[in-house]
Amino acid sequence: MKHYCLIAKIKPEYKDAYIDIHLNPWPELLKASKASGVEEEIVFFHEGQSIVFYRCRDDAPLEDCIALQKQTEAVQKWDITIEPMLVSDFVFAEKVYDLNQQLGSGLKAD
Repeated sequence: MKHYCLIAKIKPEYKDAYIDIHLNPWPELLKASKASGVEEEIVFFHEGQSIVFYRCRDDAPLEDCIALQKQTEAVQKWDITIEPMLVSDFVFAEKVYDLNQQLGSGLKAD
């Protein structure tokens, strides 16, 4: 499995709405995410930032998963809903440590 982390700043006035929409996700959005090759998606919120952890199948890089998701009506609607809440687009965080890889042969690029 490949792991990814994306981060974006959320406008302060949208904090509660952003958290609420993630506590009550749309079923069709969940299905689109899973069907795209995403095995796990966890969203954290800290000091005005949304931190999203993804675990994707080896044959499904996150960029490909996102491209597949964006073809669905649910994700298009989601993007329109979320976009005003963002200060900036999501950016990839650099992975600098992985316990399992360090116990094996050292850190490997995902």
